[in-house]
Amino acid sequence: MYAEAAADPGGTSGGARVDPEEAAMELLTSQLGARRVDGR
Repeated sequence: MYAEAAADPGGTSGGARVDPEEAAMELLTSQLGARRVDGR
């Protein structure tokens, strides 16, 4: 996984950086059905 990220530093989304917290929440929501409790 790290080698793939290093080989494609811009990513496949056109170089847009994703907030790590948002990415984590998206994964938790899609995989585990988690939801926010902080009102965001």
